[in-house]
Amino acid sequence: MAESLSARSIVKHYGGVVALSDGNLEVQAREVVALIGANGSGKSTMSKVINGVVVLDGGQLLLDGNPTRFPSPQAAKTAGIATVFQELSLIPRMTVAENIWLTREPLNALGQVDRKTVKARTEELLALFEGTFKTGLHPDTPIAALPPDEKQIIEILKAISFDPWLVILDEATASLDSRQVQRLFELVKKWKEQGKAIIFV
Repeated sequence: MAESLSARSIVKHYGGVVALSDGNLEVQAREVVALIGANGSGKSTMSKVINGVVVLDGGQLLLDGNPTRFPSPQAAKTAGIATVFQELSLIPRMTVAENIWLTREPLNALGQVDRKTVKARTEELLALFEGTFKTGLHPDTPIAALPPDEKQIIEILKAISFDPWLVILDEATASLDSRQVQRLFELVKKWKEQGKAIIFV
């Protein structure tokens, strides 16, 4: 697992619009870093470059000091980088468990989805936010039945289920209530102690 990420002199433009110019960022394992700036200053663009949503037009990304690029979000996840965006990527007609483990379902000896393991692992994740849910949330709850704050929590749990070394929280607290935000901050402290790096945007 990686220990550091550096973004140096990052440039990204969309047509003739410069979204980010000379952007720099350093983050190490066991660090919490915040990207602060006005709307349109390039904070989200920087996070999208790091997690492979967009490809940089200039500058360099270094992983443990080695030049790298992430041509897709999957490439970033493979490198241990997970991102939670304010925009939800969940599939409403699917359940909480199905959304969290989509394409990564544990299989039994027969090559079938091990539903018992899926349920148990999902319950472990849900327990991280125990006491902050407004509904009777469980692994089989359809995403469509959840309020916005609980959908955002599922996005957070989905990201952490990859066991990333770097977690990017891009306005991930916007729809959470005060209890949920407090619990997230407690988890961030725990993740830092476990060796993860966290970037707040």
